[in-house]
Amino acid sequence: SDLTDRTRPQIPAGMTRRRMLASTAAALAGSSLLSGTRASAAESSKSDTSPHINFSLEGKSAIVTGAARGIGRAIAMALAAAGADVMGIDIAGKVADSIVYPPASPEELDETGRLVTAQNRRWIAVKADTRDIAALRAAADRAAKEFGKIDIAVADAGIQIYGPIAEMTDENWKNVIDVNLTGTNGVRRAG
Repeated sequence: SDLTDRTRPQIPAGMTRRRMLASTAAALAGSSLLSGTRASAAESSKSDTSPHINFSLEGKSAIVTGAARGIGRAIAMALAAAGADVMGIDIAGKVADSIVYPPASPEELDETGRLVTAQNRRWIAVKADTRDIAALRAAADRAAKEFGKIDIAVADAGIQIYGPIAEMTDENWKNVIDVNLTGTNGVRRAG
């Protein structure tokens, strides 16, 4: 191999190579879908706007947090295009007073659902805050009941509070940690 230990990609602890490749493929597929490029090298008509996925998730189900827009929406769409049924979780509203960008909306979560169902996949929308572990557990229970199982959990919800960390208030710090880290752990534990 031409890779040295220094340049060889490292797999995070606790993650299998297969899971890393699958999650990377889903993210790349979603990213290419949003940018208008194709996820596979297959030739297609210029009028064909459906995503081209070169792997199958047929018979699988997924939970995606932060699904109302952006990367979360792209991931939900890519998973659906690959054959997975999707539960999209998003607060779809105000997260904290200090966030300066507009929050996701219920209409954006509905649009993600429309895009998923356009792929002939089942969709469950859940308006919930990832800081609420009980709500995540209830959502996971619902997904397991309606889909029969949960195969994939993607913790994409996240917030950004701009400014120097040394000047961040305790409340702002707690909001970032709770959404970006604790919420991720909640998805892992609920799924």
